[in-house]
Amino acid sequence: MSESNVKPSEQLSRTLAAGSPLIYVVTWEEERLEQMLAAASKERFGDDRPVWQWTAALGFTSGPGAERQLLDPVEALSFVVSENADAICLMKDLPALFESRPALIRALRDVYDHLSLRPGSMVVSHPSINIPPGLSKEVYLLELPLPDAEELRGMLGSLNSGLDEQKRVSEEWLDRVSYATQGLSSNETRDLFHQLVSEKIVDVDAALAEINLAKAQLLMKENCLEVITKKYDIDKIGGLSKLKSWVISRQKLFTKEAQAARIDVPAGILMMGVSGCGKSLAAKTIPSVWGLPLIRLDMNKIMSGGWGAPEVAWERAIRAAENAAPVVLWIDEIENSFGFLNDSATSGNMTIFSSFLTWMQEKPANVFVAATANRIEILPPEMIRKGRFDQLFFVDLPEAPARIDILRIHILGQGGDPEEFDLQHLAKVMNGWTAAEIEQMVRAARIDAFTDGREFNYDDLIHNIYRIVPLSKTMSEQLNALRIWSHNRATKAH
Repeated sequence: MSESNVKPSEQLSRTLAAGSPLIYVVTWEEERLEQMLAAASKERFGDDRPVWQWTAALGFTSGPGAERQLLDPVEALSFVVSENADAICLMKDLPALFESRPALIRALRDVYDHLSLRPGSMVVSHPSINIPPGLSKEVYLLELPLPDAEELRGMLGSLNSGLDEQKRVSEEWLDRVSYATQGLSSNETRDLFHQLVSEKIVDVDAALAEINLAKAQLLMKENCLEVITKKYDIDKIGGLSKLKSWVISRQKLFTKEAQAARIDVPAGILMMGVSGCGKSLAAKTIPSVWGLPLIRLDMNKIMSGGWGAPEVAWERAIRAAENAAPVVLWIDEIENSFGFLNDSATSGNMTIFSSFLTWMQEKPANVFVAATANRIEILPPEMIRKGRFDQLFFVDLPEAPARIDILRIHILGQGGDPEEFDLQHLAKVMNGWTAAEIEQMVRAARIDAFTDGREFNYDDLIHNIYRIVPLSKTMSEQLNALRIWSHNRATKAH
């Protein structure tokens, strides 16, 4: 199934108009497919003749076969041939029966041969692809993707116009919500709209929060994806001025307006540096700035095999992320994610790694990848080649001004007043400390003071400073290697 700028309804209509006898449509949205087929039938035949419909549970529910039902699928297909009807016939559930009813394959080949000589077409629908080798040459395969923002906007507009005037929402609300609901099915979007309206959630930001929650529940079905619903404030990150500036400057690129203007949006960034310097926290702030959901891709679960073959679990997770777009996809410690645990790339899952590289080049623009790495030197060169990521940021140990910012943030977070502390001296003493180590030190000082039944003070901080050996001392060689590698290769985040 190749990508196309043609709308799904137009592609389906063209395929039917071309006289394709047997069409396999991959979709969960049967109602939406029925509507498309009804419109295509009217366009093709010029009248309101019904689309024949058959299900494994009810048999024929419309068309001449409705009087007889015909629950047996082979008999149902034989009936289609015998009637010589010039019509579109929709057969649901058939692919689930192929293995138990091999005669179905023969029956469908007979239908194909019959309809090749007539104006009618048969459409087989199923949520997944299950085409037996015996039908691979006869079947025309189409995928019905989830509705885009334009289609959702039209549907929501119609729903809104049908409401009492006092219940209707604003045009801005409809525009923002239709863009945000991309990744949901028509039915899910319709149900969510009615829920929002009934609960009188007319504030746009509140509505978007509910939509993100709905997407989170959807993605919970994909066991290798985790939806992060907590919001992270970029102003609560000390230092990283260049990285934060880059994120803020691209705030408007993932809006409906930017999409309408066909603005190129960034594909992703890779943040590298020693552990504890704020890479993961920075990744988690991006969706908060851009107003997008945050999804964490758990590669450990994918590689474990607990959710099926790693390659299958990977494809399912990526497809689910695409369906949830626009979204930020967070991949933490990407060097471990693909199994590159030593200096040889052969230690990784090369099938998934190759798939990832291809996907980064061809993925939808509204899936932004925020990746972090501690050991960039073990990543294959293909990972960091120009074009995979828009920006490589090197997150070094925070310098004195950044350490002061980090101290101020965490002292405030622990209920202290930064003005009561000599931040300049503390920052000087903690030269070579990571952001995580500074946070740990402030927390430890607060715990000590709480144990003594008092507020923490400057002396508590000084006491805990000398209880911590910073990572810059224990991992100085690795840090120096990172600095050497990143020189002229990456942008400094601070």
